[in-house]
Amino acid sequence: MSFSYNSRCYNRNNFYFIIIKHESYYNRTTTTTFIEDLSFDIDNVTFSHHMASVNGIQLHYVIGGQGDPIILLHGFPQSWYEWRHIMPALATHYTVAVPDLRGFGDSSKPVTGYDGKTTAEDIYQLVSQLGFNQPIFLIAHDVGAQTAYSYASAHPNNVSKLVIIDFIFPGFIPPEFGDNGPW
Repeated sequence: MSFSYNSRCYNRNNFYFIIIKHESYYNRTTTTTFIEDLSFDIDNVTFSHHMASVNGIQLHYVIGGQGDPIILLHGFPQSWYEWRHIMPALATHYTVAVPDLRGFGDSSKPVTGYDGKTTAEDIYQLVSQLGFNQPIFLIAHDVGAQTAYSYASAHPNNVSKLVIIDFIFPGFIPPEFGDNGPW
């Protein structure tokens, strides 16, 4: 069997990643492999990319720093990269783990499983694999809030603090906005 290998290094705002493509000449299929454990610096703080098998999918995450664990969940249509400006400051005192939620960034994009319960289980399995044996700080923006709220509801003893940013929960819209909210 014959294979062709083609690799490229990309630079996205001082973030370097390598994609290796290999193509079989017999069946003309192409597979892309993400290089794990690739380290990079933001403001002189080192972070690294990883993939975790959780809940039947591959979840990409970035991690760095030392201390109590903080999980940052992005909004729509962002990825881990949404948090890049605050990650270095947090990493001076905390271990910062920033996943790409299911369907976003470099994580798997399955057809189903985008409900809060399933995405919360993705994060719970990631937290367990990372060995965080103490309650976490969980910070979420926009659609990440659905996952964070479901996570905190399912695992209340696993969350020390929960921060929700820019999200209106269904059923909690003030009456003066009417049935459809401020939109």
